[in-house]
Amino acid sequence: IINKDFRGTDRVKIGTPLSLTDCYVAPCVEACPIHQDIPEYIQLMGAGEKAEALSLILEKNALPNITGWICDHQCQLHCTRMDYEGAIQIREIKRLAAEEGREEFLSEIWQKPEEPTEITAAVIGAGPAGLASCLFLVRAGFDVTLYEREKTAGGVVRNVIPEFRIPEEIVQRDVDFIISHGVKTHFGATAEETTVDALKAAGFDYLFYATGAEKERGLKLTGNGKVMDALEYLSALKHGKAPEMGKNVVVVGGGNTAMDAARALLKSGKCVTDVYRRSVTEMPADKEEYKLAKADGVKFLFQVNPSDLSDGVLTLKKMALGEPDASGRRRPVETDETETIPCDAVVAAVGELPHGERLSALGLALNEKGYPLGDESRGIYVVGDTASGPSTVVRCMASARKAVDECIASINEEVEDNTEEELPELEKSDIEELTKAEDLFFKELRDKKHQICTSCDTVCGDELAKREAKRCLECSYLCNKCTEVCPNRANVALDVRNYGFFENPYQILHIDAYCNECGNCAAFCPHDGGPYLKKFTLFSRRDDFENSTNSGFLVEGDKITLRLDGKVSEGKIKGDTLELDAPKEVIAMINEVFVSYSYLLNEVDE
Repeated sequence: IINKDFRGTDRVKIGTPLSLTDCYVAPCVEACPIHQDIPEYIQLMGAGEKAEALSLILEKNALPNITGWICDHQCQLHCTRMDYEGAIQIREIKRLAAEEGREEFLSEIWQKPEEPTEITAAVIGAGPAGLASCLFLVRAGFDVTLYEREKTAGGVVRNVIPEFRIPEEIVQRDVDFIISHGVKTHFGATAEETTVDALKAAGFDYLFYATGAEKERGLKLTGNGKVMDALEYLSALKHGKAPEMGKNVVVVGGGNTAMDAARALLKSGKCVTDVYRRSVTEMPADKEEYKLAKADGVKFLFQVNPSDLSDGVLTLKKMALGEPDASGRRRPVETDETETIPCDAVVAAVGELPHGERLSALGLALNEKGYPLGDESRGIYVVGDTASGPSTVVRCMASARKAVDECIASINEEVEDNTEEELPELEKSDIEELTKAEDLFFKELRDKKHQICTSCDTVCGDELAKREAKRCLECSYLCNKCTEVCPNRANVALDVRNYGFFENPYQILHIDAYCNECGNCAAFCPHDGGPYLKKFTLFSRRDDFENSTNSGFLVEGDKITLRLDGKVSEGKIKGDTLELDAPKEVIAMINEVFVSYSYLLNEVDE
């Protein structure tokens, strides 16, 4: 497949099944591990309401400054606008909100939480997962104490990731904000102080272990040359204690840590080559990080794996790519061919693991793979990289939020309120006014789909925010992609706003007689399944109905034949009434066809 440069190879697909009704979704929101309200804060920034945008971001994102700089932005990689002239610059808009909305937010919107309850929680580890746990816990009323063995908070982001990727003061902004909520801190904490037994003895009700994945997998390499782990090297460099590595340094690995190490070494005057055992397509590093490393001057060798470092020469075994493995990437297979390159030292960035021995010594149970286990019955939770192995800042926050929510649920499980607040009925004039406002809003969204931006890299700051707000299609409010990309107009968006029980204002009806099964709608739909196969279908002929498995209906005179989830039933039309045993959503869609889209019921030729 050949794509325009801006398009890349990313797809809007989010892997969720396509539902029969109410399928609108913003792919950016679904792709984000913490499901940020992205379209909403983009619009707030476009309107210049920066403090309000930051307030909305902070509802789900504990680290807006950090993620504004180094988030892997899965949101952008799934942005619908990618199929136009390029994805919305979501991460940059978040960075602007965090930077330019901060002062007003702190002075006008933010309120420090009230005094905490008597429920206490200890968070062990002040990396992204630990910091996020602190914020979510203290907001919920917990009395929180943060334990960290270093003298500062920030974890890998502060102590490993190079300054050229994220300045230290950016990290500190998020740290300061979280601590200002009333989080107590204990820096320089020892292992003895943070064991399960010690913390329980100190009176903590709940423990959240977020110590990260700090054990290197290691590199199997023979010879007498110098080999160093990437995290160890980057940490030493960050603290001004970088070891002597010689002139020619080879970085092994294809992830973001490898890119950081390679760029840091290059900036310190080394000749740097990165070697990776798969192809560039399979690299786990963010593509922008790879491009930056390449632009800096890092050399890359693909489909090779180091085997020996002796006397300044690194021997590389050439690899072939086999079948995909569990990660979906093609498995590297060793060949008999080798090549050599000059090398004074190797920096290995081949992945990390939670340090099972240390975690076991703290009193945590380990699974068969050596990963620590939480114990909800004892109030023990394991979050972030400690639970999963190396991930991303935003995934660490998602893990923290999930653990805190589970903890809160365990406390409140006996308190359940199922009452629903009754909303007042609207006057007819109010309904008409709301309908007009909705019509205008949806028209504006449709108009956006007709506009192409031709200068997407020429503005910044407020102008960027305004432009990106104009480009954002706000997919969760109006999608209808399948109706727009179908060359035969075989998908129709039924206006169902008057029914009052649909989540989406329009519901998709598929017209079997018009469809030639080209697959366009399936290609552009963010869900899996394809509208032409999964959407409620109107059949015009009995043989078409019988030859299909789609849920849908056939009208023959005053008789209606319905198939729903494979089960076929029949009903009748009596005047303006449908006598049909079916869910109210299905009845409503069929009724709307008769009321407003009756032209679709015309007979078709044999």
